[in-house]
Amino acid sequence: GKVAHFDPQLRPLVSPKSMFFSELESLFVFDSETFATTKPKHGSQVLFGVKACDLVAISYQDKHFQQDPYYQARRQKTLLVGIDCSAPCENGFCRSVNAGPHVDDDIADLILTPMPTIGGDMQGWWLICSSNSGRAAVSGMDLRPADSSWKSWREMSRRHSEAGFKSDTHIINGIQRINARAVPDEH
Repeated sequence: GKVAHFDPQLRPLVSPKSMFFSELESLFVFDSETFATTKPKHGSQVLFGVKACDLVAISYQDKHFQQDPYYQARRQKTLLVGIDCSAPCENGFCRSVNAGPHVDDDIADLILTPMPTIGGDMQGWWLICSSNSGRAAVSGMDLRPADSSWKSWREMSRRHSEAGFKSDTHIINGIQRINARAVPDEH
């Protein structure tokens, strides 16, 4: 059968970053004399098909909230399945800020990368296990090992995707000016 093509223009309905926060959560209980801290309770979840830009944002959250037991309770029970983008999304600038278009191994548990398209039909996906949690998640599945060319194809796909980005000199110049403290406070 045919394999569905991944549309880089599709965006999630909610930010994957929000999956680690609760709108309402009990932090303490009061027994009419003392307050006691509640223990975070959270079930397992899988975030599937997360783009590199969102995974980078989650990795920043991981650093910022590393001492937050409520965030960590959700994060530690979440399997992140990233997906390499094969083309830039509209107004995308992930390449400029080192946040894509392909997923870095250290920010996802599993990574899906598209196999080459032959005659207009996508052939399938390669699955990269990039963490112990990822390996455990697919343990026991009947998966064929990839042939030795998958890394070359992935690199070629990344280069092809990066070539599709519009000029980003305005972003690079802005970042350099901000880092050099050359932007006046009023701006």
